[in-house]
This record gives sequence, C-alpha cells and structure tokens, in this order.
Amino acid sequence: MVPKHFVLMAVVALVIVFLMGFRICDGCGISAKKTFTFADTFATCYECIQKREREAREREWRERERERQARERERRAREKERLEREILEREKKIREAKEREAPQETRQRINNILDSVRLYYSNNRNWPDTLDQLRDPINKKDAWGNSIQYKKTDDGSFEIRSAGPDGKFGTQDDIIY
Repeated sequence: MVPKHFVLMAVVALVIVFLMGFRICDGCGISAKKTFTFADTFATCYECIQKREREAREREWRERERERQARERERRAREKERLEREILEREKKIREAKEREAPQETRQRINNILDSVRLYYSNNRNWPDTLDQLRDPINKKDAWGNSIQYKKTDDGSFEIRSAGPDGKFGTQDDIIY
C-alpha cells in the first residue's frame, strides 16, 4: 500500500502543473507547456505533433506509392497482353502467307526435281529408279515438310507427286507432275 503522504504529494504536483499551464504530453509522457486546451490534463508537445504529422505524411506517401505501383503493374500487364496479341496476329499472318505460298513453293521444288530427272535422262538415256540416283543436291520435301514422291510408270515415263497440305497421297489436294 502506498503511504498517504506520497499520494498527497502527487496530487499537489498535478495541481501545481495545471495551475502553471503545463500538461503531461499524451505522446511521450513528458511535462510540457500547454499547447491545445485548458480543460484537458493531457496535451501534446510540439515534437510529438511533428512526429505524428511526419508519420501521417509517410503513410500517405506509402499509400500513394502502393497505388502507383499497382497502376504500373496494370499498365505492364496491358502492354504485355497487347504485345502477345500483336505477336499472335503476326504469326497468324505469317502462317497464312506460307499457306498461300506453299503450293507455289512446292511446284518450284517439283520443277527442280524435274530438271534434275531430265538431266539424268540426258546423261544416261533412261529415267532414274529413285530420286537418290540424282547427283544434284535437291530438296526432296514439299513446302509442308512431306516427302515428294517419285515413281516410274508402266508406260516408261514417271510421276512426281506432293501429298499437299493434308499430307496424304492420293487425295484431291495432291500436286502432281
């Protein structure tokens, strides 16, 4: 139990502090010259006011920074989506162009094979049994990546055939010479 004279001394000290215009700072607990109200026993010292204002400004800055970063992430995501759409669109255009040009490219490759077969005939006086007998390095695949077929026919000539876009021989889309 606290002796009565200590309690009395504390009450007298508070009365003196109140009458002299000092208050106890509710921020740091130190006695300070009264700054805000007369009625309150507790007030806030200037340093604590500055500290609270600084903390409030820092909180506002952090919130603005978080918002800025969120906007930046959104902008980057939109930019990434735009670039991905653009890349897909370009790839689609390239595929379409290749599909349009593939038959012509295949015909050109067949013509190259035909020239090599004719050269073989002029040198040997007969048609080659397979494309492997040709000396010239030629591309033996069509524009779709399928092998070009060469075979001698019963009437003494030959046939050069590409399977076409579907990759199957004997269908409507085959390119034949």
